[in-house]
Amino acid sequence: MDPSAPSLSAAPAPGLPLARPDAVSAKPAPTPAAEAAAQHRAEEQAAHSAKILPGHLVIEKDDEAGRFVSTLIDSQTQEVERRYPNDTQLAFSRAVAAYVRAMSES
Repeated sequence: MDPSAPSLSAAPAPGLPLARPDAVSAKPAPTPAAEAAAQHRAEEQAAHSAKILPGHLVIEKDDEAGRFVSTLIDSQTQEVERRYPNDTQLAFSRAVAAYVRAMSES
């Protein structure tokens, strides 16, 4: 080993604080209010998920657009909750399909 090389001793570099192993990984314990808030958020999320899940899913083929349409209907109110693709997207697909048919016929 070269005597002029810097020593690799275990001494900390000057100006750096010493790290204590027990202080580095310690996390403060959650307060009872924080635990209650987390529990409340979890319950609200579960209730929201339960509202969305029960429903009726209808999948149909739109022949003019050449696409399948998925519609989620609320089983209690019979209202449409979600629809994919939406009416605007279907109108665009119908227009493109009509254009392609017209171009192939001429």
